[in-house]
Amino acid sequence: MERVAQTFTGLLSCGQRFRTQQIDIQMNASNSAEAPQAGEGEAADENEARGNWTGQFDFLLSCIGYAVGLGNVWRFPYLCYKNGGGAFLIPYLIMLGVAALPLFYMEVAFGQFGNLGPVTIWKACPLLKGTGWAMVSISALVSIYYNVIIAWALFYLFASFNSKVPWADCNNYWNDFHCRDLSVSTTNATHNVPGNLRAGFNPNPEACSQDLKTNCTQYQTPSEQYFERVMLGYTSLNGAIKKMSDPIGPPQWHVTLCLLLAWIIIYACLLKGVKTSGKVVYFTATFPYLVLVILLIRGATLEGAKEGIIFYLKPDFSLLLTSEIWSAAAVQIFYSLGVAFGCLTTMSSYNKFRNNCYKDALIVAGINSGTSIFAGFAIFSVIGFMAHKTGLPVAEVTKSGPGLAFVAYPRASPPCPSLRFGACCSSS
Repeated sequence: MERVAQTFTGLLSCGQRFRTQQIDIQMNASNSAEAPQAGEGEAADENEARGNWTGQFDFLLSCIGYAVGLGNVWRFPYLCYKNGGGAFLIPYLIMLGVAALPLFYMEVAFGQFGNLGPVTIWKACPLLKGTGWAMVSISALVSIYYNVIIAWALFYLFASFNSKVPWADCNNYWNDFHCRDLSVSTTNATHNVPGNLRAGFNPNPEACSQDLKTNCTQYQTPSEQYFERVMLGYTSLNGAIKKMSDPIGPPQWHVTLCLLLAWIIIYACLLKGVKTSGKVVYFTATFPYLVLVILLIRGATLEGAKEGIIFYLKPDFSLLLTSEIWSAAAVQIFYSLGVAFGCLTTMSSYNKFRNNCYKDALIVAGINSGTSIFAGFAIFSVIGFMAHKTGLPVAEVTKSGPGLAFVAYPRASPPCPSLRFGACCSSS
């Protein structure tokens, strides 16, 4: 009981301390508002030590760029068809309204109010200062692995500048008879895969499926073999999966150099704090939507796109009675919006004190969820095309995970009228 009383007393002390700091910050904001402007047409920074966002949309676009990412592109569509298709939208939107959005708004308002980063802002309540360090630690870990994915995208971007993208067909030294060229129809007469000149004889040309598991071939698309055997290298060129017990060997230098370039780009974007990053997001937060529109238009014109989209949205309302679908919806919306990572606290701390963060929170949450649903149409139209060509069910045509974007989207680019432009779009 004594420990509970001490904890309760500590929380009351935090509240009093927080209220005192609130009065101080409001007085500083009032003084800043009455101060003369820095120059004609240029708003003065309220916080001269840390600075503020320069443009009106800097913070909004930064939050959109932070929330919208690979989780919207590959994770949401995968969870959607795994958890009842269109029925998944019901728990997803409910979790957004009752849990994720209120916490998103609270974190943004807390950062804007305190005008401090995720560590120092908890001086308002020293009892919770470990929360700030936990946020920074989680963000550091996520940044490390997310930058690896950016390195993958850079590698694909460089590879797409070739006159012929390497994942266009099966006529490469890393392909075998498991590769099926989606631009060429297969035939049982020759027991081979046309277009795959290096594959050799295939005694079982029939594609494996849930109903056929023997005397068949588990086909892969050229983009899938390129991703696994060339880009990642965790599958050797002869198709054997490398074991964890195998020697690590030298690094994949092409990916390592792309990773170094990714960190250099990050450093350049953050060189002068929000004054530079606030300008970069005008491109990085808007260009992906142009790419998604291009890929959706392209995917909708491919054979089998309808089957892929139906598979993506076909509802199974019986799953609403299970706890898994609600758990998956909560995890996805929290992960996608990036709540409790400390990044929202950091970005909002550069807002001016009277910025309408409530409106910003609603806009970002709406755009984030809308992008997830929209990206599902783009990616499953391509997966439907891949299933149509390989003869595999939509659920088996490719693996889930981050690699889904690097397998499905490149498949949309080779048939484009402008080969190089389409490949660059999918890599971006």
